[in-house]
Amino acid sequence: MNAPDIKTVKFVRTIFFAVAFIFLMNEIFQIHLLLYLLGPVLLIILMLLYYLSSVKRNLIYFLALCCSFIANIFFLEMVHQPLVYGLVAYLIYRLATIVLVYRAIKSKQLMHLTIATLPFLCLVLYLINLTQEALGESLYPSIIIGVLTSILGGFSLSSYIFDDNKKNSWLIISSLLFVVQYFLFGIQKFYLWNEVFQPIASAIYAISHYTFYKFLIMDEKQKHLAEKIDTT
Repeated sequence: MNAPDIKTVKFVRTIFFAVAFIFLMNEIFQIHLLLYLLGPVLLIILMLLYYLSSVKRNLIYFLALCCSFIANIFFLEMVHQPLVYGLVAYLIYRLATIVLVYRAIKSKQLMHLTIATLPFLCLVLYLINLTQEALGESLYPSIIIGVLTSILGGFSLSSYIFDDNKKNSWLIISSLLFVVQYFLFGIQKFYLWNEVFQPIASAIYAISHYTFYKFLIMDEKQKHLAEKIDTT
């Protein structure tokens, strides 16, 4: 595969952050039409950015972003469909990200993973307990997504502790933001709506996706370099 065009990658990356900034400003000033469009548009730009900058394009990541895109559409207030559809799409997205992380990390010992997952799982179970009456038919998908988010956090934390490098730093940042995003979504949708949380959620949404993208790109580059060294 040809090397990425650095200038094009930088240009698309600038567009991503420009749209993310507009997304944040629209959450603050509540321009509803743009609010409905910009979240999904960010994912499309991220797909393009990954396509242009990846040395070994991973179809699982494209699947993950597509599922996240679908989930965002169902989560929009203007879409009058059961929230559970969006949660199922998001569940597939989270499963795909766990597969990507599992393939990329070195530390996979069950004991380390279990210990690292427990703090995240306790927080998730507390949120489920807080919102279970309001969740209704979304209860079981929310529990599964919460458990998967905890496992992702466990993978990230154990990898960061036992193999502290730049790649795992991107991973732990994205995973912690995914956990915070899960909490904010649960609180906003099912417990206590507060408009102050919306700009925070928008910023976390953009940064978490970008940091996970950086983790994948760095992992691909490391593996590509190792393959080149092995063949010489």
